[in-house]
Amino acid sequence: MSWFRKNRREADAATELYVATVLAAARTLRNRRTDLLVRECERAVELGQSLSLLCLTIRDWEGVAHALGETVAQRTLSELAHVLRGTLRSTDIFLQEEAGHFTLLLPGALAADVPAVTRNLRHAVRSYRMEAPDGAAFFLKLTADIGVASLPQDSVDGDSLHRLALERLAEASQQPDPTGEDDGAPGTPTLRLVA
Repeated sequence: MSWFRKNRREADAATELYVATVLAAARTLRNRRTDLLVRECERAVELGQSLSLLCLTIRDWEGVAHALGETVAQRTLSELAHVLRGTLRSTDIFLQEEAGHFTLLLPGALAADVPAVTRNLRHAVRSYRMEAPDGAAFFLKLTADIGVASLPQDSVDGDSLHRLALERLAEASQQPDPTGEDDGAPGTPTLRLVA
C-alpha cells in the first residue's frame, strides 16, 4: 500500500509540474507581444532612441476568409504576412496575431518615418495577388487599417503606447475605404527605411 501511495504522490507531482509548464507556456504566448513591447520600449528609452508601434488589421478579414474557404484563407494569410514582412527592415519585429491582425515594432523609426511605412504596407495589401486554382493570378481587394503610436512623441510606456495604437486603429477602421491617394504616382516604387 505504501508503494501505491508513493507512486501516486510522484504521479500527482508530475501532473502538477506538467500543468504548471503548460500554463506558463500559454502565458508566454499570450504575453509575447506585451513582453517584446516592454523590452523594446525600455531599450529605446535607455539608448535615447525612438520606437514606433503599428497595429495593422485587414478590413473584413472574416468575410474574406469565409468567401475563400479555410484552406485558401490560411494560405492567403501566410502569403500576405510574407509580403508585409518584405516591406520592412530586417531590424523590425513583425508579429502575426490572430487571423488578419498584425503587430509591428519599428526600433529607431521616428514618427516622421511612419507615413512612408504605412504607405508601403497599405500599397502591399492593396497590390496583393493570389493564384487561383487554375494558376491564373487575381487581385483581392483588401484594405489595411493601421493604428500608430511612437516613442517618445506619444508615450514612453509600452502599455500606453499599445493602448494608443489600438485606439488609433479603431478610429482608422471607422473611416471610409482609403481611395489609394497615399500610394503616390503609379509606377513609383515603394520606399523602404534603411536598416
